[in-house]
Amino acid sequence: MKYPNLHLIVYVFTLVFLSSCQKDQDLFTQAIEDNIQEEIISEENSEEENVSDEQDSNGDVVTDPGFATELKAFPTAYGAGAYAEGFRGGQVIHVTSLEDNYNNVQEGTWRWAITRDYPRIIVFDVSGEIKLSGRIVLNSRNSNVYIAGQTSPNGIMISGYSHYWSGANEVVLRHMKFYGDPSRRIAPNDPSSARRQLLQFVSPSNVIVDHCDFVFNDNEAINFYSSERTVAGGATLQNCIIGEGDTGVLMAGDECNTTLFGEYSAIRNLFVHISHRVPNFSANVKGESINNIIYNSRARLSRVSCTAQANFYGNYYKAGPATYFSLANRINLVRDDDGASVYIDNTYWSFMTGKVESSSDTATDIFNAAESGTNVAKTSQPPVSSWSLSSPVEISGLRPEIMQNNVAFDYVLTNSGARQYLNANGAAPVLYDSKQQQYFDDVIYGGNTNGSGSDYGFDMGVYDPPVINQVSRSSSYDTDLDGMPDEWEIANGFNPDVDDSAGDMDGDGYTNIEEFLNLVDF
Repeated sequence: MKYPNLHLIVYVFTLVFLSSCQKDQDLFTQAIEDNIQEEIISEENSEEENVSDEQDSNGDVVTDPGFATELKAFPTAYGAGAYAEGFRGGQVIHVTSLEDNYNNVQEGTWRWAITRDYPRIIVFDVSGEIKLSGRIVLNSRNSNVYIAGQTSPNGIMISGYSHYWSGANEVVLRHMKFYGDPSRRIAPNDPSSARRQLLQFVSPSNVIVDHCDFVFNDNEAINFYSSERTVAGGATLQNCIIGEGDTGVLMAGDECNTTLFGEYSAIRNLFVHISHRVPNFSANVKGESINNIIYNSRARLSRVSCTAQANFYGNYYKAGPATYFSLANRINLVRDDDGASVYIDNTYWSFMTGKVESSSDTATDIFNAAESGTNVAKTSQPPVSSWSLSSPVEISGLRPEIMQNNVAFDYVLTNSGARQYLNANGAAPVLYDSKQQQYFDDVIYGGNTNGSGSDYGFDMGVYDPPVINQVSRSSSYDTDLDGMPDEWEIANGFNPDVDDSAGDMDGDGYTNIEEFLNLVDF
């Protein structure tokens, strides 16, 4: 999010400062030449604050906006995982191959990059599909990482087996596509025959997943699970697409265990052709569901159980051809007898539209109390006061601006999913794939292209992932291998022959490579 007024103030202040301190400016120039790190206040920009997509596509170089409002993981990070930072200043490593072999891990592959045990930023010099040969199991030693899918030429799709990450700390995951594959359900290196999630975080702390796709899963698409062995911090799932899976997202697990804690945020995601869990909050966690779109769910929506507490703001629920059951059982459920409770802000009220229209903005339009241990609404509903909170649950991190649900509907359909990829000049054009477009059309026009209904996920018998064009960057794209393309470095005053990724030329807290990565946020 940009702040034009603040930008102007900083710009004017800088001009005044520089004009009165010419000697200091000369010293600063010398310091840059000598590669001395100093804290500076400077900003150089054109009169136009925004560079249009049309200009970008014509080859104009996009310069660093030059300001930061808060030092979050990235400028548009929100929720309980917004302040991940353990990667900052870490080594830049490159994925240069689409190959995968769990028996012989090669440098330059995804499996090699994600299993390193030091702070790092992973950039991609290739685009296309990575077909996993086996499951990837990670632990806390593999933490402190920024996975920058936006650096791929046309996107990265990881297909097949699951990722399991225990003790994930300080993790940023952006603009990546994860697809299950019905022909590869049980990994050869997985001792269990259990159905796996596409991605599971156990006891995550400062983890944020942004603008990613999770499609065709055999269980939950994503599971954020709090463990008794490690206290969970916080995690955010935002601007993602969760589609055509068995179920959606669990936040804290699917059992009543009051010793499991954590804070979890689900913000502006699209759930499409998912049976239920959009998301669920359980155990003893604090959660929030903000401005999500849920289309064509079947059995029910979200469930809050055990002693979990959750805030619900401005979600948009739309029934589809596969939606069935009575309204009482297919809306959100809260197990009040277990001690679960929710806060619903009627200013941004959510509603179900489609087969059954809700006509008011009361809490009972989207929630019913459920029998303990079941997913069935109570025949005789207790007073709303028995399970609703009078004030929102406090969640760490930063809550985004909350939209009215009809505004959120338009926003999510034009901003969700892995969709932007940076060019050599810093432009970040939007590239929708065929599956994303299929989902958007289904939501808008009430479609059900692949016929989800009595069967979801792999049981549907349809598997139509998009084709991601295979492209490799040339060696001249990033000569010094610091993750920033030469063209952009030269335009922004960096040295394309020296790894200056960990520096902070404008002194705003974001490192130089982050300034490049953050161009997808503006």
